[in-house]
Amino acid sequence: MVIGDAGDPTRLHLSCHAGEMMATTMKLVNRETKEESLVDYVVDKLTKVTRDIFRAAGASDENNEVVTAALVGANLAGHDSHGVIRIPSYVQTIKRGALDPTARPSVASDRGP
Repeated sequence: MVIGDAGDPTRLHLSCHAGEMMATTMKLVNRETKEESLVDYVVDKLTKVTRDIFRAAGASDENNEVVTAALVGANLAGHDSHGVIRIPSYVQTIKRGALDPTARPSVASDRGP
């Protein structure tokens, strides 16, 4: 999926799969030239890139940390469909106004014991 406008830090195509325990491969595709490049990121770098994207999209620090940990963790656990491949759809949903990146969840109803 390709997202972002010219000059937008989220303007990229993401295609990911888990590699070794401490690395994930990202396929980046330039929107205009269709040029592809594979980049191996160690977890720290992948985490930083993910944080930077969500920060640019307006996420609160707390939401950014939770979502980043969940997405990178999913890739490292081998659940690639639930990992950083989700970033483009999350950013698009934020840009459409259908997702508030600063929202705080609350319990609307608790019918537990």
